[in-house]
Amino acid sequence: MVDGLGRAGWTPTDIPLVLSGACLDEEAAKAAGDLAVGIYFVGAAGAVLNPPASIDNPRDRFEAELYQSKPLEYGTPAGEVRKGFATQAASGLLTMWRLASAIAVAGGEVNGDSLAAAFANSENEHSFGGTPISCATAPAPYVAVCNATVTANQWDGEKLVPVRRRFSGLDLVAGTALKPAG
Repeated sequence: MVDGLGRAGWTPTDIPLVLSGACLDEEAAKAAGDLAVGIYFVGAAGAVLNPPASIDNPRDRFEAELYQSKPLEYGTPAGEVRKGFATQAASGLLTMWRLASAIAVAGGEVNGDSLAAAFANSENEHSFGGTPISCATAPAPYVAVCNATVTANQWDGEKLVPVRRRFSGLDLVAGTALKPAG
């Protein structure tokens, strides 16, 4: 996409490009060269792909170190680890494991219904490598928007650079049906 935009005359300096963190593919961004420098990625994955030394929050730094090392130890190709969908999968899986563990510790049966209820009742619940989920406070009728808290990072040609940590992504849709103006 970035290559096609570039052939049409677009540059990120002229017109900023903001993409979902799910769109991140560091190998593709590096291959795009200067054309990708300056692209923003916004999403709930927090900082797991940021250089750990750039992360001030101890838990976020620990989770980034863990995420950036363990999949490689278990054979995941480095290029796959550094993709947005991989971060989302890891966060979702580990968050589900955490909620299932809490159900089991409380003496409940772990099944689809109990997990669905745990997610539905979540409020400021830690999500591995991401920003907290709060399905209980999702804006009606968008009950699946369990996490409006996002982070913004910018590609510098080699890595993501934090721009803004933990802010409401609903502000990005102000004036829409999701968040009416006023």
